[in-house]
Amino acid sequence: MKSLSLIALAALLIPGFLWSQINQKPVPQSWVVDGKLNVPEFSLSIKSPAPGSRWTYATLPETDGYVFTMFMGEVGDGSN
Repeated sequence: MKSLSLIALAALLIPGFLWSQINQKPVPQSWVVDGKLNVPEFSLSIKSPAPGSRWTYATLPETDGYVFTMFMGEVGDGSN
């Protein structure tokens, strides 16, 4: 039972540790067009989740020789 608890604890803590190591950067303004995120380098176009959403991206650590890029859309609460 103790080993199961340690495995569960590790499963919860390790992803959080890795997530905190990711350096997020704002996307270039040229990538946001008409409320959509358009990234020609990745053949990617995503509609913003809400008007005025802020987009960031991060390059994830290399895995099995592949490099992945993650895009995040942050929706404001309108309090600004």
